Formats: sequence, C-alpha cells, structure tokens
Amino acid sequence: LIHREVIRLKEKKPVVACFSGVAASGGYYIGVAADAIVAEPTTITGSIGVVAARLVARQLLDSLGVKTEIVRKAPHADMFSPAREMDASERAILDRELDEFYSEFVDIVAAGRGRDAKEIEPLARGRVWSGTAAKERGLVDVLGGMDTAIEQVRERVGRGGGKLPARLLIPRRSD
Repeated sequence: LIHREVIRLKEKKPVVACFSGVAASGGYYIGVAADAIVAEPTTITGSIGVVAARLVARQLLDSLGVKTEIVRKAPHADMFSPAREMDASERAILDRELDEFYSEFVDIVAAGRGRDAKEIEPLARGRVWSGTAAKERGLVDVLGGMDTAIEQVRERVGRGGGKLPARLLIPRRSD
C-alpha cells in the first residue's frame, strides 16, 4: 500500500527516498518507487527477496493435552494450521506462491530502477549491500544523508527550488 501511495505522490511532486541505517526488504520495496534514492555509505540496502515461516505446534499441543479437530470444505483450507505439517502438494502450493511474490518483488525493483528484471535478479535473492555497494550496482542513485536528499528534491523542483525551505517533521508519539 505504501509503495502504491509513493507512486501516486510522484504524479504530483518529486519524491526522493532517503535511507539511513537500514533500508532492506519492505523499506527498499517502498523506496524503489521514488524518483531517486539517497543512501548513506553504510546503509544496509536491498534484501530483495521473500521469506516465509510456518509454526508447527503439533508436539507442543500433544504435550499440553490439547486435541484438535479440523473441519474443512476444501482440500487445503487448513494448510496453515499449526496443528499439522504440510503435505507435499501443500508445500508445492506454498513454493509457487513464494516464487510469484519473489518475481513480483524483482519486477517492482526493476521498474523502479528503470532496468530489466534479468539485471536485478542476480542482485536480489535476499542479498544485502552497503549503501556504497548498492550504488555501484545501481540500486541507489546518490550517496549522502538528509541534506543530499533535500538537494535532490530541490533539483527536481526546478526553477526556484534552491529557495525551497526544508523542514524535518517528526511525528508526535501517542504514548
């Protein structure tokens, strides 16, 4: 959803992503929609990949004396139930889904970087890069921090952008 909103915002004004300490996985997914990406040399960048985990608690439930009964109307409706392990056909379903998510992630990065997915895929596979290494590989545009990102926005605004005042807004916490 955030990625889509960044794309929508780009239709109205320049968007520059500024990566600080970590911009991996979801953070990179969001940032790749920006017009430009600025990262610090040591920013952990990338992690273009998909990970899945599934809890299997059958032994725990048995040791606690918890008995489960599954009622289903479709063959794989309970494939994510922690009360049992997946069978081979369910593993194949999950593998297909993960492969699709991965392919979509690579395609989104490729589109955001203006490159072919075949160029991005070798950089993906869950790898992480320093900001410097990410820039060398075209995953980041400019090395720097917030000041550099603000300058990138000013350049994109064009005429009069040099006078564009910059403010850092820090949201209030509702603790």
